[in-house]
Formats: sequence, structure tokens, C-alpha cells
Amino acid sequence: MAKGKQQPGKRPGKRSVLWRKGLMLWMTARAAGILFSFMVPAMTVATLTMPASATAATAAAAETPAGSAGLAPTLPAGLAGPRSTDLKAAFEAMYRDPGNLDKTFRYAELAARSGDFEGAVSALERMLLFNPNLPRVRLELGVLYFRLGSFEAARSYFRDVLMVPAAPADVRERVKTYMDEIERRTSDHHFSGSLTVGSRYQTNANSGTSAGRVWVGNTALFPSDDYTQKADANLFAALSLTHTYDFKTEPVTLWESTLQLFGARQRDQFGLNTQALDVRSGPRFTLEQAVFSDLRLSPFLDVGHIRLGNEPYLSYFGGGLSLKTGVTETIGFEIEGLHRQMRYRNSPDHRDATDRDGGDTRLTAALLYEPTEATRLTVSLEGGRELARQEHLKNWEAGINAAFQMSYPPPLNLTTQSWISGVGAGISRTRYDEPNAALSRTITREDDEWRLNAMTVVPVRDDLALILMAQRSRVESTLSNFTNSDTLVSVSGSWRF
Repeated sequence: MAKGKQQPGKRPGKRSVLWRKGLMLWMTARAAGILFSFMVPAMTVATLTMPASATAATAAAAETPAGSAGLAPTLPAGLAGPRSTDLKAAFEAMYRDPGNLDKTFRYAELAARSGDFEGAVSALERMLLFNPNLPRVRLELGVLYFRLGSFEAARSYFRDVLMVPAAPADVRERVKTYMDEIERRTSDHHFSGSLTVGSRYQTNANSGTSAGRVWVGNTALFPSDDYTQKADANLFAALSLTHTYDFKTEPVTLWESTLQLFGARQRDQFGLNTQALDVRSGPRFTLEQAVFSDLRLSPFLDVGHIRLGNEPYLSYFGGGLSLKTGVTETIGFEIEGLHRQMRYRNSPDHRDATDRDGGDTRLTAALLYEPTEATRLTVSLEGGRELARQEHLKNWEAGINAAFQMSYPPPLNLTTQSWISGVGAGISRTRYDEPNAALSRTITREDDEWRLNAMTVVPVRDDLALILMAQRSRVESTLSNFTNSDTLVSVSGSWRF
């Protein structure tokens, strides 16, 4: 009989387990490549989060502890499970000879590799009925219960292993790692984060015009050197810290708070030196209903501050609502609405910044499709309305983005973990309410932007990765002052903790 049972709603899907680590690295990589969506055009690799078929706590319960790649049990849940005929044959062999521990262990191994942790648990516990003095079996049971999220049962088996005087030192160390992880995950408070440091090069860091003429005072003139495109490189760092408080309720109710810090120092264009802070906090409710799986509702507050050119530039405050759900086993849906009040500060380089004061409202909807365990397609629609003190700065924005992502074995076995690569494309249109009379009294600004990007994440170990990214963007504007193009490449390293 099982020593513990699976917690209601806590069983992770195989796809959730497969993607979680890679997606955390991927989202960190995206944060390293951009500042925030209201500062520069967002990467069109659309928001990639864990599949909606499982909660974050669910996926965490299925993982091996961070940084413990070398502590994997001998009953792994492989990406490519055994053939059903092999599993069936192993079951029949065990059934015909229940006292043969080798046959029972073989079936448990295949069951675990296929993702059937309960079947593996039943087989291993049957072994203990024939011979209770099997510390290795108790170790494997502890790991399987850990994957199922039944931490008390896992802890009990791990304690049994530690009570065996002859248990090898490496086994004791492995057990200690899991025990420490169980203590962390069963706590009401959970902390996690990432630190990304890298360098970025842009052919048009200042978004300077590429047009032969610009409009000033209703006249088309040659642009001065200050307004043409300038190539530049920078060093950047991005820090993300997340705290989650678990109310220990069913359905799951959490309180999540995230702090993001970003800093970039330019080689030449010092006016683009950037420091940014963003704090988001709010509850997350998991709603039980019959139509969708794990419907998660998250209202939140959002505040932040940005310095540009080493001067205060923007402060904002607001809030929003996020909804995530699984439609089927392979399809997820996300929608988020956000409203912020933007308060700008004038400075020597931005003398009229306060003309942009006003409300900013954004709505994003994304459809996520996983045709296989190693591939993901994301399509998102986004729209927004920006208000300002000056009519010519008020605008509407709409766009569509698509991204394809896949994981695959490392080329030439360069690393021990799968690599993740993806490509994305997007187009957006921004239309302003009125002409800017200081530039042209007859032309209303309307911008069309196209973006193409690619990214590869190379895990060095469980908590460390190398990130390579490139993007090409082009803006066509009815007001030639804002027509420009840019190519961006970046290399960074990311540490997850």
C-alpha cells in the first residue's frame, strides 16, 4: 500500500516538468535583451510561461532540486519514454514471477521513465514486502514521492535511508539535498530569483532616423548629426527576485511579489544609460471549474521608476489582472490587462518629458500550443492606449507576435543538458491622435514596426546558462523623423537561484 497519496491537483503533466527549467531561463534571457515594454519595442518572442495545465507549485514539485543534476535517481523520467510493448512485457514478467525483485525493479524503472510514477511506486513498495532491507529501493521511493509532490511520504523514506549505517556517503549526500529541498518547498515562504549579466551591440542604439529628410516647422530638412542613427554597445545586468507566500488552502491560493532591477551602461551614448526598478505584487487564485484546467486568476499592483542618462525620467504606478488556463493538454491561454499612471520628469536632455504625463493601458492575449514535448508555438495579440498632456502624444497601438521554440540534444554532446532555441516575428502599428505642429501641421504620425529575432539558451548546468540573442527591427513612419532600423546582438550569462 502506498505510504502517501498524491495531493489533489498536484500531479504535474510531463510537459510541465519538461519545460519549466528551460522557460525560466528563456524568460530571463528575454529580460536581459530588453528593458521594459514601455521603454523600447518588446522582443517578439511572445510571453513564454509554464503550460497552463499546471500551477507553478505543481511544476516545482516535480523537479529535481536546483543545482543537483548529478543527484538524479536511477529511475529517471526520460524525455523519450520506453515503448509501450516493453512496458507491457515488463509488467507481465513481474506478474508471472512476483518474487523476482530484478523483474519488479525493471518494471518500476520503465514505469518511471514513461512518467507513470504511481505505477513505479506500487512496484517498489511491493519489493519491500518481500525484503524490507533494501535502502536503494527506499531511496528511489523517496525520489518518486518527491516528484509527485507528496513530500511527507518522501521525507519518511529518506529518513529510513539515513538510518542504515552502511549507506554510502554519496547516497547520504543525495538524500540530504532532497531533504533540504523538501524543507524549502513545504515552507509557507518561497524565494527564487535570477541574475543575468551581459553585453549588447546595436547598430542604431539611439533610434536615430534613417530618412534623408526630417520635418521641422512644417518644412522637410536634412537631419542634423544628432538625430541620425548611432551604433553603440553596452554592458547590462538584470536581477529578478520573487517571493511567494502559500496560504496552504485548497484550491491553491498564493501571494506573489516580484522585484526587477535593470541597469545598462553605454560605451558612447551616455544619455542612454539606464537604471530601472519594477515591483509587482498580488494574490493568485486557482479556481475549480469543469471547463478549463487550473484556471488561475491574479490581480496585482505595479509600481516602478526609471532613470535615463543618469537623471530621473519616469515613475509609474497602477495595477492589472492576469488570467491563465489550460484549454486542453497541449493548448493554454493567457490574458492580461494593465493600467498605469505615468509621471515623467524634465531634464536637460528631456526638457518636455512631462508633456507625456498620463494614463497607459495595455491588453495582451496569448495562445500557447505544444504539439510535442519539445516544441512550443505562441501567438499573441496586444493593444494599448496611451494618454498624455499634449494631444499629439496620445496614441493607439495594436500588434501581433508569433514565436516558435524547441529544445533539442546538445550538438556534439557539448553539454549534458538540452539546448533551447527559438525564432519570433512581430508587427505593430501606432497611430497618434493629432499632428505635432512643431514638426508638421498636416501629417499625423503613424508608425509601422516589424521585428524578427532569434535566441538560443545553452544550459551549462541546472542553474547556469549562456544566452545568445539577435534581433532585426524596422520602423516605417508617415513622419520621416521616426523612420529607422536597428540590428541588435547580445551575449549574456544567467544564474538562477
